[in-house]
Order: sequence, then C-alpha cells, then structure tokens
Amino acid sequence: MRGLLSMLRHHVARMERVRREYVLLVTGAPASGAGRAIAADDVDARVRVLRAEGLGAREIAARLARETDRARREIYRSVLELGESRM
Repeated sequence: MRGLLSMLRHHVARMERVRREYVLLVTGAPASGAGRAIAADDVDARVRVLRAEGLGAREIAARLARETDRARREIYRSVLELGESRM
C-alpha cells in the first residue's frame, strides 16, 4: 500500500485484526506537490460532493488524482468503498 500515513491509519482502523508485520517507509512530500496533499477524510468529502454533482467513479478518480497527486486507482478504490457504505 502506498499513500499518506493518514490513509494507512484509516486502513488499519477498518481491519478486524492486524495479522502481519508492517514496515513503514516515510519520506517528506515532494517539492512539486507541496500543499496539494490532503487528508483521507478530505478526499472522502470531495468524493461525496462530486458524486452529488452526478460524476461517475472513473471521472471522480481522474479529477482527484490530478488535484491531489494521489494515485488514480487509490482514489477509485475509495470511491467504490464509499458507494458500498451508503447501501
């Protein structure tokens, strides 16, 4: 898994039990993306807004990947998880 520490925390918090050993490699934010990193909760909120505007999962993932410098597939997975939590 790659991403921000807040995303890892969110992922581990949803786990029933941590069954493996994890190794964390922590680096500073790249200079080009400074100020563009946002917390997982903020991404979730932005996903909800874009869903309400009628955008599909693929379009939301592409847009937020550009806006946040996060991987498109990571955001796409979040979009799908948020959709499932509404059901």
